[in-house]
Amino acid sequence: LAIDLFAGSANTLHWMARHAGAHQAVGFELDDAVFALTRANLSAMGLDIDLRHDSYEHGLTALGDPDADLLIAFVAPPWGRALDPESGLDLRRTQPPVADVVDTTTSVLGRHKLLFAVQIHETVDPASLAELTARFPWFATTIYDLNSPGQNAGLLVATHGWTPA
Repeated sequence: LAIDLFAGSANTLHWMARHAGAHQAVGFELDDAVFALTRANLSAMGLDIDLRHDSYEHGLTALGDPDADLLIAFVAPPWGRALDPESGLDLRRTQPPVADVVDTTTSVLGRHKLLFAVQIHETVDPASLAELTARFPWFATTIYDLNSPGQNAGLLVATHGWTPA
């Protein structure tokens, strides 16, 4: 099961589910306009994504007990003012804070093996990253050098309830 907690266009969810071979893809989008546009686009493309007009907190609870061995959760809440040109991305200042999203997800789905994929920036506030990674038994980060320096995104991949062999 692939889950995008802040689905937006659901582009990331589509590719994540496709490349991971997920049997089901569920996305949550709270914004009315974004939800309507994304739903129309998914329908036009004939993509089998379960887009739900809901918050990630309520949406996770409404999932019930998914029948899946591994749940993949993409976490990319709006950065807002969390990205500072000097100190980088402070994961405590996203809306909502990334750690809160992870804590909510593990409290609802923690009996399952979870694989988190958290969007990060090439410069991350070290204290915020340390606070987040302390929650996981295993993690790795990758920065994608696709843009000019200072403009690159990355990914923190982390596990809950298991470690890679």
